[in-house]
Amino acid sequence: MESRFKKYRQILSDEAKKARSGEKSKIFNDGNITAAILFIGCISVWSFYSVIKPSQKSEEFTDYSKVLKVVFFDVGQGDSALLILPSKKMVLIDAGGKPGYVIEESEGTSEEKEDAAKNLIIPYLTKELGLQTTNYELLTINYFIATHPHTDHYGGFVTLMENKITPSVVYDAGFAKSYPLYETFLQQIKDSKAKYVIPAVGETVDLGGGVLMKFLGPLNKYRGTKSDENNSSIVLKIIYGNVSFLFTGDVELEAENDLVGWRGELKSTILKVAHHGSRTSTTSPFLDRVSPDIAIISAGRGNTFGHPAAETLKKLVDRNTNIYRTDQNGTITLLTDGTSLKITTER
Repeated sequence: MESRFKKYRQILSDEAKKARSGEKSKIFNDGNITAAILFIGCISVWSFYSVIKPSQKSEEFTDYSKVLKVVFFDVGQGDSALLILPSKKMVLIDAGGKPGYVIEESEGTSEEKEDAAKNLIIPYLTKELGLQTTNYELLTINYFIATHPHTDHYGGFVTLMENKITPSVVYDAGFAKSYPLYETFLQQIKDSKAKYVIPAVGETVDLGGGVLMKFLGPLNKYRGTKSDENNSSIVLKIIYGNVSFLFTGDVELEAENDLVGWRGELKSTILKVAHHGSRTSTTSPFLDRVSPDIAIISAGRGNTFGHPAAETLKKLVDRNTNIYRTDQNGTITLLTDGTSLKITTER
């Protein structure tokens, strides 16, 4: 065992040197994505995984007007991903939490302390759009997608709308739950006159520029599971040429068992791992159906829930999946023209 520890310590030391050298940008080619070299070290009953990423290649996109940008914000213990489309439309899938409200997980609860919408999402949008004013009404996000009524996913939408950042359309799971903040969110939608939609399973939306959005779940009205709200999450797939993203909200075992019925439809290049990498999600049959090249895990640094779980990481490692984590990498940005895929990380 001691020799194995020495081996893994050396591997991790080498990777740390690479990280300090400032190499953060990676390029993947569709149909030829290099399998990651994965090493596992064990300390007591816990396992830690380090993904060595493919080396930088010289190619770049020839036409940035055709690039889809997907930003996975480091919102702490929550989820938020912004899509900036070739058509210049924007889609925000979840928006992190709201300070002072409870984060509910299968493993327990904690109080949200970060205001990701105010401190991260709004500054990013103003910089991206070159806005030189605090008149946020000029910021237009075409679609809000609230995957389910847990505050670490929809709470930031309340902050955005308090700052006059309103969408044209809000997609909501429609799970009837009487939370005061959720009721506030629904009232904000009504007051803003945004179109409120509970998407139908199989519904496909043309986002323009060759990008499609297809809703795959929820497939049932979940009642009596460990977390009905999580299982009732909106599950959607973004398709752009040969590159695809699967967003899974916080679905757990029961919903994943239903989703495997989509079979080939689940296959995706990038998987936003469900429920922050919890052990209650990312079942082997579901993961085999998706068969992602890249997994994105959104979890808070030092969170009290044990996310991501060692079991979940092992499943990804065993399938040679490149793993990126907001708790380790910070905000993660992916660019694709439908063929090539470029990834950059905050750290």
